[in-house]
Amino acid sequence: MGNSPRTFKEICVLTQVPKKLLGQCYKALERAFEVKASGGGSVDTSGAPAATPPSAPTPPAAARDPLAPLSAEALAHAENSSETRVISQMLPRFISNLGLSRTEGFQSACLHILIAGKALGLIDGRSPLTVVGSLLYFASHLWGVGKSAKEVCAVVDTTESTIRGRYKVLVEERERLVRKEWVESGIADFARLPN
Repeated sequence: MGNSPRTFKEICVLTQVPKKLLGQCYKALERAFEVKASGGGSVDTSGAPAATPPSAPTPPAAARDPLAPLSAEALAHAENSSETRVISQMLPRFISNLGLSRTEGFQSACLHILIAGKALGLIDGRSPLTVVGSLLYFASHLWGVGKSAKEVCAVVDTTESTIRGRYKVLVEERERLVRKEWVESGIADFARLPN
């Protein structure tokens, strides 16, 4: 599978195994691994870090400076989260499927936006496909190689309304997601972002 994580939906299509049966097998494996580890505790199969350091409370939107840079600590924590790692492993495949893999700097920009989005709490609790879809829609327009929501949906296998809903959140935080030097050099342009 190309060393790239797959969703349950993708595995069902590839293997022609019903989602319910796949889920039952997954749960059985999860229980089996927990039993093996019962000597000293259970194995965390959720993919989430065992303990996350407490984060500082987020100030209300009105009190937050939209141009304040994210701290290096927040970015490092976001980069090392399991959620970010899984999504970052999916990105190259979807970028390639959209024909954007040869767009200079695009993949690294997507990774930066993903990490900044995680640091800001914009992707917490969202489906990886929703995050990838909205991120690619946002970044492709920002970079001047805009893909329609329909094109992104065809590749990412999610709905246009889901992508547009999360996209609106990304647009609201665009000043903190995008590196200033990208805008100053003209590589990225907020004017290209759809309303």
